[in-house]
Amino acid sequence: MAYQQPKTILDHAEQYHRQVADFYRELMRSCENPRVKMLLDYLGKHEGKVADSVRRCHEEAPEHVLATWLTTTQHTDSLNEHIPKDGILLENLQEDDVLQLAMQLDDIALDVYQELASRHEPSWVAEAFQNLLEIERSHERLMVRQAERGGDL
Repeated sequence: MAYQQPKTILDHAEQYHRQVADFYRELMRSCENPRVKMLLDYLGKHEGKVADSVRRCHEEAPEHVLATWLTTTQHTDSLNEHIPKDGILLENLQEDDVLQLAMQLDDIALDVYQELASRHEPSWVAEAFQNLLEIERSHERLMVRQAERGGDL
């Protein structure tokens, strides 16, 4: 169990999404497969947009929401520990590998947002995290749909 305020959780979530975006951009610079490069570019841009959405949520939330103390099972200060630091073999990296990795990294954020969105009280905290949860879910649906079609992202 952890005791955290939404403002701290949002700071950690924004930082996580920015670091994931940086991770995708770094992979993209080292990758030679054009389709994988395009996918990594899309993912990096998306994570940057999610980080911006998290920041806006933080900026627009009333102070009483941000200052509320919550009990959570997630320690959000360690979210970035889930981002691979090394061990990615770029020469054989395929679209399916990138999609699987993206789904795993999305699930980390989804777990945090889902826990906080499912809270019954205070309702304003649940609403704030429900919005972030919907952003992540819509991204996953789009990513899977595009991958199944083999279309451009």
